[in-house]
Amino acid sequence: MDRSCNHFPHPRQTGFTLVELMISLTLGLVLLAGIYQVFSITLTGYTQAIKVAQLNHELRSAMYVMGNELRRSGRWEDALNFDPTTNPNPYVGLTVGSISGSGNDCILYAYDTNDGMAVSTWEFLGFRLNAGRIEWSKGTSGPTTDCTASWGTVSDIAMTSSKVSVTNLSFTLPPAECTNLSTVPRSNCNPCDTGYVPWSVGDTLVKVPRVDIALSGQLTSDSAIQMTLNQTVRVRNPVIEIATTAGPPAGTGC
Repeated sequence: MDRSCNHFPHPRQTGFTLVELMISLTLGLVLLAGIYQVFSITLTGYTQAIKVAQLNHELRSAMYVMGNELRRSGRWEDALNFDPTTNPNPYVGLTVGSISGSGNDCILYAYDTNDGMAVSTWEFLGFRLNAGRIEWSKGTSGPTTDCTASWGTVSDIAMTSSKVSVTNLSFTLPPAECTNLSTVPRSNCNPCDTGYVPWSVGDTLVKVPRVDIALSGQLTSDSAIQMTLNQTVRVRNPVIEIATTAGPPAGTGC
């Protein structure tokens, strides 16, 4: 009997050759390596951004507080009630110094916080750089009268954390803005400014102090992350003086 009708062709089994499999694995590894590299770069950039943001936040916060505080320097509730020639403002004066005895990494200031009541020790304040951190003294343990280690230590407030190392803090007092109220029209009485007119004895001078602040710091864990900030603070409370001597020549003290 003819059995040829029972002979059906068998389907061929196909698959990847070894070469194709190796190429596929190689391409997969290359793709994974690329994805990992992109992820690594993204993660590194994100980490760096977090570090920069942390340093930026701490330094700008410290600069903001120092600027706002120094603008209040010289505030006196009773300023309009007394003649400055016989009752001078007890809060007048900005003093720049250093905890080490040299430089200008400390500033002392004062203002009226109790609205005309007796002058109190906590109204004498200061900022200084000490061991890589900014300290703010509110003077509650005694008047802040110097920049040494003995200043108001009971009330020291650390304005920067241990995660940040402040490498520079400097205060500079440029010549104050000055206006002579006794001249008509009013004249400029700052020897360093254009248009300066020397004042006469008895003239009433209004001076607006200024403070230049320079601040630099870096992350303690990564010294490559650094930042520098600068600010000029214009004190809101002018100093009124009655001239006892004639004004100096232009350019004096500049």
